[in-house]
Amino acid sequence: MTGRSSFSSWVATTLLLLAYFPSAHSQTPFRPQHVYAPYYSHFEDQALYVGGGKIVNSLTTLSQAFAIDLSVSWNTSSPVFKQLPDFFAEWSSPSTITSDGNQWVVCSGNTVYAYTFSTEQWDRVLDEIDVACHSIQATTDPTTGIIYIPNAFDDAMMSLDLATKTSTKVPMPPSLTTLRSFSVAWNEEMGKMVLIGGSTEINNKLHMFSFNEQDGWMDLTKAIKDPIPAPREDACFVSSNRGAKMVLFGGFSANGLGVLRDIHVLDIATMSWSKGPDVGLKDQRGVAACGASNGYFIAWGGRDENKGASSTIVYDITNNTWTNTFVASSSPRLPRPTSSIGPVATPPPFDTPSTDGQEGSSNILFKAGVIVVVCAVVLILVILAVVLFRARRARNLQGSLEDVLSDMGTLSSSQNNTTQPPSYSMPPGASEVLDYKPPIVDVLYPPAHEHIPLQTEAIYRAERLRQNPHAVVRDR
Repeated sequence: MTGRSSFSSWVATTLLLLAYFPSAHSQTPFRPQHVYAPYYSHFEDQALYVGGGKIVNSLTTLSQAFAIDLSVSWNTSSPVFKQLPDFFAEWSSPSTITSDGNQWVVCSGNTVYAYTFSTEQWDRVLDEIDVACHSIQATTDPTTGIIYIPNAFDDAMMSLDLATKTSTKVPMPPSLTTLRSFSVAWNEEMGKMVLIGGSTEINNKLHMFSFNEQDGWMDLTKAIKDPIPAPREDACFVSSNRGAKMVLFGGFSANGLGVLRDIHVLDIATMSWSKGPDVGLKDQRGVAACGASNGYFIAWGGRDENKGASSTIVYDITNNTWTNTFVASSSPRLPRPTSSIGPVATPPPFDTPSTDGQEGSSNILFKAGVIVVVCAVVLILVILAVVLFRARRARNLQGSLEDVLSDMGTLSSSQNNTTQPPSYSMPPGASEVLDYKPPIVDVLYPPAHEHIPLQTEAIYRAERLRQNPHAVVRDR
């Protein structure tokens, strides 16, 4: 019973360890599923925030939301991701960070939502506005906190004040009212929003416009020195180095030449472009999520003409080179102490729609892999347990057989000795009677017509002899 109890305890311990095994795998670092055309925005020295997007060659739109940490250094092979609560399954929607860095604002359909970083919740902030939030971008004036979304209205830009929860129409130049797939960014050095590229080009030339409340719209193409980058749409365009530089990367050619892989840096002081080395063919992309921090340009996701971009790429703006390492600032910029938009009231809860009833393929593959590994481990352990159990049983049987054979040898020698009659000892407590005869025990088992292994018969004989130490053996 001791061996069987030890084996049961070993099996129970093994099953407990296996029960813990899946929970250990649940601690695997979060890795977002690669998409193109997500909504995104960044806050320098803080994070690049990314949400939604479409899976390449699929009708599935995801609701994932996450941040790429820009407050710590990392390698492009393992960026530091942080998962955020899922939002709507949207793509190419305008989004921006509030001026205090406390909220991420997204326009979805005809409603504006905000994700508050401190509470980790999505809230409605503005309902039922007559806008078309698709294939456009947004930016924030860091001084006033006003959010601008060009072409949110049919013929105008939306100016959004979250402090008062109001939106107003701002007229746009007629040449821009039908523009889509453009890029916008706020430049702190100029104190203006800068709009570049788009699906409608002027004179087959990359155009740039700026805007602020004081100066209105201004055409920057006349102020930019040649050479000017090729016209494009769905490109990355961000401000860097506290507004001293602006970076333009990738996108799709407005002339039908396919995906672009060039990168250009605009120096605001001289209003001149400088071209950097092209990114590798496998890293070219458009409709990607982009940001900049501490003199580095970062791009995640996107696609080329046939496939999705699965890598995170980093460009060192200072040294004009692509690099595998993002280095965070040693003295990060702190958010402004007070918010220019005020607190955001929490609206009634809303439901997050599904992603066409499909789960991300990477999550499915991961779960399937965990199940396969657990089943394989269980099977191996069960087989090992059976082998060990049988081996232990065989060793015990061999020991018993050796004892039996030893006893049989002793018995045989005593019975074959005809020179002297066998002597017997009296049973304990028996009287000294001369005619005492020991009991005769039949040890032949089972009946002769049945066939059993020799080992079993020998064990039985030995056991009978142990139970009747004063008996005379008689075979039938």
